[in-house]
Amino acid sequence: MKKALIIIDCQRDFICGALGFPEAEQVVSRISDKAAQGDWADIWLTLDTHDAAFYSCSREGRHLPIAHCIKGTPGHALDPRLQPFSTPDHCIEKNTFGSDRLLHVLQDGDYDEVHLCGIVTDICVLSNMVIAATALPDARIVVDHSCVGSPDQKMQQMALDLMEHLHAELL
Repeated sequence: MKKALIIIDCQRDFICGALGFPEAEQVVSRISDKAAQGDWADIWLTLDTHDAAFYSCSREGRHLPIAHCIKGTPGHALDPRLQPFSTPDHCIEKNTFGSDRLLHVLQDGDYDEVHLCGIVTDICVLSNMVIAATALPDARIVVDHSCVGSPDQKMQQMALDLMEHLHAELL
């Protein structure tokens, strides 16, 4: 069985920066443990990536006017606990919630099972879970509820319920 782990947006701005929240630290520690203990064929990491000159003009910037994950700033950096699992060819920069590149990576990888974890559950994790299910319609899609986080617990629970409704398996 070929398994992939997808780690979504575990960057400084979502942990301790502009959009950080207290539970993010513990979530990233659990993600690091999961990455180290699994028998993963591949580990993929997405990085929310924005351009300082264009963020405020983007759809996201108009709805969320808090600049974050600006390429080249400390807030864009991957959390150091996840650096051991990061290689340049397995990091996917994305300028929106979901990643079209991730769709192709998963299709090309022909995975039987995909586990998703990361931050923010109700936005980027949910978006990329749908992409994983689209890329691999017959694969087992798993979301570990202890390895996702959101600053809004009500929205997190709603997103987990929705992912389960969309046939993701919740651990």
